[in-house]
Amino acid sequence: STPGKFIVWFRNETTLLVLWQPSYPASIFTHYKVSIDPADAPESVLYVEREGEPPGPAQAAFKGLVPGRAYNISVQTVSEEEFSTPTTSQYRTIPLRPTSLTFDKNSLTSRGVRVMWEPPKGQCEFDKYQISMNVRRQIGGTSVPITRSRDEPTVCELNDGLEPGRTYQILVKTFSAKVASWPASLNVTLKPLPVIDLKSVINPSSGDLKIKWHVDNSSFQEGYKISYLEAESLNGDSNTMYVETEECELESLLPGRNYSISVQAVSNQIESNETTIYQATWPSSPI
Repeated sequence: STPGKFIVWFRNETTLLVLWQPSYPASIFTHYKVSIDPADAPESVLYVEREGEPPGPAQAAFKGLVPGRAYNISVQTVSEEEFSTPTTSQYRTIPLRPTSLTFDKNSLTSRGVRVMWEPPKGQCEFDKYQISMNVRRQIGGTSVPITRSRDEPTVCELNDGLEPGRTYQILVKTFSAKVASWPASLNVTLKPLPVIDLKSVINPSSGDLKIKWHVDNSSFQEGYKISYLEAESLNGDSNTMYVETEECELESLLPGRNYSISVQAVSNQIESNETTIYQATWPSSPI
């Protein structure tokens, strides 16, 4: 009798491990003959002894296969020199993952980024690439995957529904029919939006300069980078500091100088474009 149904219950890039049920109705046999085509494995025809009474499920492993290739597998029962009609099915090994996934830093904006990758290293059969990224919307979920054929350029613009300042995990897989590779992954943080309404006020009692600003509600940021530089001076007073609140008091500015003061929103070390104002400090009182 023909063996029962079988499945691949483990596979990776170079191995297929198949598991099948004994024949039904029961019959007399001593072995199973398991073969794979194309015959890429070092042992492409295997004989597996019948075990148990009644016999239980049996298995066989084919190793040394080509990643992503489709293989036809057949299982037959054997009684002396007689072979049953085969039970057959087709399975694919897992294709290799893409390599060298990166992003173009010059393309990074508050709304999108361009990612690039290279094909798998080594022999591999696959049809297409799939690019996806997690999108933290109010409802949650992931973005709709983008598909690129194997022959298209290995570059993709991602700019659909992204939020400024958020960190996204980008995944790129190869596909052989419906079998996906393990993903190549990359984390990318988009630029936060610039701060708005940057203003400065001089404390009349101390002469210190206090700056305040607001953030764009559609942007995410963890803190702020403040830079000041004495204007119209090559080697003038300058400094940089980081704060977490939307205001800061600059206490060490030199009197009677004109300063360029810039504030940038910062998310995961990615800085927004600068928002800049100019402010002169009070000169020193006469002695």
